Amino acid sequence: MNPVQKITVERIYDNRNDAKSPNKTLQLRVERDKEGTSNILNQFLKGGVTNVEKLIKFQTMHEDHIKELELKEGDNLNDKLSQPVKLVVSELTESEYSVLSNTEQIPYSNTPKINPSTDQALVTEDGELIHRGILMVANGDTLSDVYVKHTGSVDYEPKESTIDDVANELAS
Repeated sequence: MNPVQKITVERIYDNRNDAKSPNKTLQLRVERDKEGTSNILNQFLKGGVTNVEKLIKFQTMHEDHIKELELKEGDNLNDKLSQPVKLVVSELTESEYSVLSNTEQIPYSNTPKINPSTDQALVTEDGELIHRGILMVANGDTLSDVYVKHTGSVDYEPKESTIDDVANELAS
């Protein structure tokens, strides 16, 4: 059986587009050990080196469910649920992301994965940008983390969209 993750409710936000909306946004955090794979020490210590991986997930929840669960900031979400859930990392290349984003709603960032030390976007060996999604699934689900190997980085300037750009994109 999978160990149950501690998923901390860091913040509960009102809907940013409509403060009167009954839907709230939960900011969830998981800190977990991630075994290093590219660290030279790892090769000699047979997987003994771990890094702490910090995952943040924004999850919409109706205020009635929040009240029913008596959920508040600082709580472990899994202590409040009848069936535990887990957060899973799923990364895609730019070409995979483009196909999915045109066909369905997906929980991936529309900006590429950024190296926080350099503010550069991470890319694959072929120069494709990498997009990251954090999925919430049942703890017993067999879905596991999927990472895309990055081999470099490039300068990235986020594209600013106007409402007209969004309307034109939806119309096409």
